[in-house]
Amino acid sequence: MAFNNLISYQYNEAYLVPFSIIIIEFLLTVFLMITGRLLVKVVYMELKNPSSGKPNFNLWCR
Repeated sequence: MAFNNLISYQYNEAYLVPFSIIIIEFLLTVFLMITGRLLVKVVYMELKNPSSGKPNFNLWCR
């Protein structure tokens, strides 16, 4: 989108989209990509965890 904005400025001497909108879109996209990757990783690790079927207990000896 930023590239199209610069091309538009060369021909029309006007920006199609304000740079603040481009920055907001960039930050939102980066946040969603990082969050999505972490979510997929956590779900995968939880599904493939081999110790999830074992009961947890502590043996206390004195």
